Amino acid sequence: MTALPLFEECLMRRKAVLGENHPDTLTSMNGLATLYVKRGEYGKALPLFTQSLKQWKVLGEKHPDTLICMFNLAMLLNHQGEYEKALPLYRECLKQRKVVLGENHPDTLHSMDGLAFLFTRRGEYGKALSLFEECLGKRKAVLGENHPDTLTSMSNLANLYMKQKQYSKALSLFEDCVKTEKVVLGENHPSTLTSISDLANVYLEQGDYGCALPLYDKSLRVSSAVLGDNHPNTLQLMNNLALVYYYQGEYEKALPLYEECLKKRIVVLGENHPDTLLTMSNLGCWYDNQGDYRNARSLHEACWTKRKVILGENHPDTLRSLNNLMNMLNR
Repeated sequence: MTALPLFEECLMRRKAVLGENHPDTLTSMNGLATLYVKRGEYGKALPLFTQSLKQWKVLGEKHPDTLICMFNLAMLLNHQGEYEKALPLYRECLKQRKVVLGENHPDTLHSMDGLAFLFTRRGEYGKALSLFEECLGKRKAVLGENHPDTLTSMSNLANLYMKQKQYSKALSLFEDCVKTEKVVLGENHPSTLTSISDLANVYLEQGDYGCALPLYDKSLRVSSAVLGDNHPNTLQLMNNLALVYYYQGEYEKALPLYEECLKKRIVVLGENHPDTLLTMSNLGCWYDNQGDYRNARSLHEACWTKRKVILGENHPDTLRSLNNLMNMLNR
């Protein structure tokens, strides 16, 4: 038996016995929502997090459980690409946790890491860097170098280095992270798979397709088996594997992966999610490369328009879409 039916039954019984607003009911509600997030079922998690946060606030804005719900809601909104909604929640949660729990408490560091991750997604790399470095330093001191949260900070900082084109720094951190996670968490743990994928991303960025391809291929197969074919992490691996095939000139292998990934991301994440737009952009580049300028233009224009609204006109991904469109029109 999986955990999901147990969580659902527990919440149902607590609602019936204790009422919807009882702290134990709210704890079950938050736990079920967290499980939905891990399964990639964001739509099911959102109303549960929203309702539980509203009820916990009755117990006090600074209550530790209120702050847990606030953080979880911010994390979910971040996953959904709702950055403007997530930002004030992350900031308020970090502020209150510093006061209530202290600057070095693990939950405070969770908030710091989450805010830094949000800044990364928004393209505000300078703000993200200082927070990631502070969080990693504190987690090493408080939790130890091999703690899963420390490894998460290490991975997040490495991702930021990669976005800043500091590949040697990123590669070193990712290699250490993968090595440790395989021992601490296991080879098939979702966090380990994410780090392996991130390591492959560095190889991809450096043009080392021979090293990237087997990592993506194996991670995709394991992720499909462990998390499911439609999980956001699995879809990210599918997108990246298609990208390697594209760069290697194996266009016929790339196309069905891009098409399947885009179709599933629209269903799972929504048409306007940043990850959906990433695959849309990649598919547009595929059509452009094949000389199918009508389909390429349609995808590039749609992607640029959506990114301007969702990410802002100056976000690196928005500018990349503009560049793709300009290059296509200039052919």
